[in-house]
Amino acid sequence: MKLWLTSSELAEAGLPGLPARRESVIRMAEREGWADYASLCRPRAGRGGGLEYHVSLLPPAARLA
Repeated sequence: MKLWLTSSELAEAGLPGLPARRESVIRMAEREGWADYASLCRPRAGRGGGLEYHVSLLPPAARLA
């Protein structure tokens, strides 16, 4: 299992407690302050930029799935 996921990957995974759209995952991350945890949020390498989030930031139900 990957430990770092993009907002698109999180949306496509269909995990409980997470939105099904990339834009909604980004809004959720902003609302919950995921970027405030510098060690658990990093810039995405490659074209397009964006962020990657560590799985420990996910809601408990999503982590269990």
